[in-house]
Amino acid sequence: MKEFSKKSLTSLDVAVLVKEIASILENGFIINVYGVDEDKYLFKIRCVDGRLILLYVEPGSRINITKYTLQTTYKGKIQIFRRFLRDSQIVSVKQYKFERIIIFDLRKGSSKIKLILELIPRGVLVITDEDYKILITSKSLDVKDRTIKTGLKYTPPPTFPDILSESIKDLLRALPKKGKLGSVLIRYLGIPPEVVNEVLDEELRNRNINDIEQDELITIIDNIRKFIIDVINNPEPVIVYGENNSYVSFHPFIPQRLWPTNTKFVAFESFNEAIDEYFRALQHI
Repeated sequence: MKEFSKKSLTSLDVAVLVKEIASILENGFIINVYGVDEDKYLFKIRCVDGRLILLYVEPGSRINITKYTLQTTYKGKIQIFRRFLRDSQIVSVKQYKFERIIIFDLRKGSSKIKLILELIPRGVLVITDEDYKILITSKSLDVKDRTIKTGLKYTPPPTFPDILSESIKDLLRALPKKGKLGSVLIRYLGIPPEVVNEVLDEELRNRNINDIEQDELITIIDNIRKFIIDVINNPEPVIVYGENNSYVSFHPFIPQRLWPTNTKFVAFESFNEAIDEYFRALQHI
């Protein structure tokens, strides 16, 4: 098993983490913002109960409350981020659809602003006004599907059908008529590979979708949806160990099919703790 095979959060990870930490962050105040290396951020937040916590934010990779002391910097755009965010109150923390995008609704005085974190490849951290006009972005983007630049309206990346809210009929409509089932579910519905590999056995994953009757396909999608909902509501966070007790991956559920039967896992009380520990080792911070 390859060490640190998982380098970023999946959409399921985001859903579990947001549910876990939203109640901690909401109604708290952002006291300050720091840089951690390039394009990584540390938010000092005073929670509603008076606790001070540190929220680590890395676009394209991860977000979590950290217990570790990090070396910070004031370079780049940190001062501008501070100007907008310092002393702002966190009104809500939500996942955008079932995507690797988190939206913080903030209030600063009489102003309402949004802090948007993308955990997709080439993801950005942006601040917008309440109408989604970009006030500052961690980096500018000009790609096929969108342009991210100060002064423009924020446009999210192309999204998958939301498996948690859209009807089975709409989900079926998004699927092609050919291709291996496992690959199709990942590519067209955006279901994390580790979920597909955990819920479906290898034989089913490798079946051609045009050989599967609609009723069976409906059952498959419904089972995946039930699995996702159950994990969100009842997470069992673990880190996966490889050879020499090195970290390999992390999940908000105890895998049954993903890894060999003799694979070792270590359980954590919270998914946030598992993420914090895993990436501390990954990034040697």
